[in-house]
Amino acid sequence: WLKRRSSSAHVLSLSFYSGVGPGTHGSGTRRRPRCTGEEVPSGSVLLNREIAVKCSAEEVIMIAQFRMHEFDQVHFVTAAHRIAKFGGLAAHQGSTVLRVIECLTMMIPNMCARHLANSVWAFARL
Repeated sequence: WLKRRSSSAHVLSLSFYSGVGPGTHGSGTRRRPRCTGEEVPSGSVLLNREIAVKCSAEEVIMIAQFRMHEFDQVHFVTAAHRIAKFGGLAAHQGSTVLRVIECLTMMIPNMCARHLANSVWAFARL
């Protein structure tokens, strides 16, 4: 737990007090274990994976067009990010993209920092 960083300065590393280490998020809390072969991911996780693996803005827009009623904040952020990453100007002019942006904009006050950062990046790219 205690490690000497430098033999001449005798500076000690007290990493066990910081809560930062393997398996933590910096808050001292442990991460949830990853899914094993026995656990089945929720429908929300599966939908987000489906959005995240698409390789074109058109594919993401197609999912949003038919499954937007299932979207939560994470799905809207992921969809906007993927559309911005892959889309050209033509992809951004459709009503589905405008609806995704509109819904995402309404969610901004309740976003965590990561979702807000990804949304701002997507807005800047669009």
